[in-house]
Amino acid sequence: MLSVCGREGFLSLRFAVIWLLSWVVGMASMAQGQERSTNTSRVIGFVVTTEAPGHWESPDAGVECPEGLHFTEKENWEAMNPVEREERRSRFGHRWNRGPNGENSTAVPWAIKDPLPIRFVKSDVALGFNLDGTEDGRETPNSCGHAKFKDPETGLPVDNQLYRVMGCAKGWRSSGAAAGYRMMEFPTYTANRLLLEISGVDDLIDDSEVEVALYKGLDDIPKKNNGEFLPGLPHRVDTRFPVIARTSGKIEGGVLTIKPVEHARFPMRWNVRTGTRDWYDMHLRLRLSTDGAEGLLGGYQDLEKYWLMYRRGLAVSVDNSAWSPPSMYAATEAMADGRRDPNTGRCSAISSSMKLKAVRAFIVHAEPEFDQALFDLRGY
Repeated sequence: MLSVCGREGFLSLRFAVIWLLSWVVGMASMAQGQERSTNTSRVIGFVVTTEAPGHWESPDAGVECPEGLHFTEKENWEAMNPVEREERRSRFGHRWNRGPNGENSTAVPWAIKDPLPIRFVKSDVALGFNLDGTEDGRETPNSCGHAKFKDPETGLPVDNQLYRVMGCAKGWRSSGAAAGYRMMEFPTYTANRLLLEISGVDDLIDDSEVEVALYKGLDDIPKKNNGEFLPGLPHRVDTRFPVIARTSGKIEGGVLTIKPVEHARFPMRWNVRTGTRDWYDMHLRLRLSTDGAEGLLGGYQDLEKYWLMYRRGLAVSVDNSAWSPPSMYAATEAMADGRRDPNTGRCSAISSSMKLKAVRAFIVHAEPEFDQALFDLRGY
């Protein structure tokens, strides 16, 4: 058996070896990238450190939520007919199981109709992209009719129906429990690791044509002593996961935009469960800097995949998040505006956006054999 001192020394040595191997691979990858580049073009990389709902918020929610915030699960339980409520309690044991046959409100939200109405966002301002290409949100062959928002800076029309549903949910506001937990969990678990690589870059301020790729990453994101994420480290691509997206783009005034991606499938870990988030007609807008990037990702989120993550979660999370799943589920179905079925006229995806922050990184495309050696060293 190792002594305590010996064990700590072994772990320190193990970390140092891992870092050194990653650095060596990173330098090799950089050299290969430079060989592929012209004298002027280069490859730059980023690792995403922060993901948050793309919500526009006034300081006290008075602008977007004049009626108040969402009614909670508990408030909907207490608003039930007392006789019916007592019958559910005696048969099924807990208010979370308040469906007519004991259905759990998180696992089977469509089986329950909340007695209290949902409170939608009333502001006409939102963060997002003009996904359907219309000025008024009229029905198109690919989208359902809906009211448009406008961008807070440009005043141009944008689509963000998920914000219309979720923007007044206390837990999903910037100071809420659910948003805060996601902000902590996103950089903590490598299941969420998102790498961005931009190649063919001639000018970081203005470049009419670049290539953009998104990958799942493998590595942790260390922090400085002040809590900021450390830029400039090698980050390996997880070759076990398919490439998330490849597309072209451009840089104007230091802002990267891309040609929309038809379908992008992102890995996701949230609230101790893993899955994927599927985006359709995915847009991206990032302001680039020498150390990082910040901006917005948006598109249509597949509702079946979106709700699958919630339904597999713990019912207690709805109390922490201060919202009610049956109301939210019914609202997202009613407000869905993307991927319209030509036969039924129903839309199966909802427009939304996410705020992203990233730091610069060296993207490492390791050979599978070398990848496996690192997996073994790290105990995968």
